[in-house]
Amino acid sequence: PDERHRLDVFEPIAKPARPLPVMLYVHGGGLTGGDKDSPGTPAAGFIYGNIGSFFAQNGMIGINATYRLVPNVKFPGGAEDVAAMHAYGLWATMQKDD
Repeated sequence: PDERHRLDVFEPIAKPARPLPVMLYVHGGGLTGGDKDSPGTPAAGFIYGNIGSFFAQNGMIGINATYRLVPNVKFPGGAEDVAAMHAYGLWATMQKDD
């Protein structure tokens, strides 16, 4: 595990019997910078930190994630992280509470 392998998952309180849509938010930065919480910016914790919550309040699963960055990982490490987040999102849509 890498310290940048972090994701926040937000789910609606009331879950319907059908699978829910998933919104995966991946911060910008071209695989070289950025963070899901954007520390040190005016948006820190205010915008990016609330994206997943917004989608959950509107009937979706919201995922807000951070990936590994170049030069600490060689390409395509960050892109592989994003692919893994996507796979998790697909898996999450199929889960049901019993």
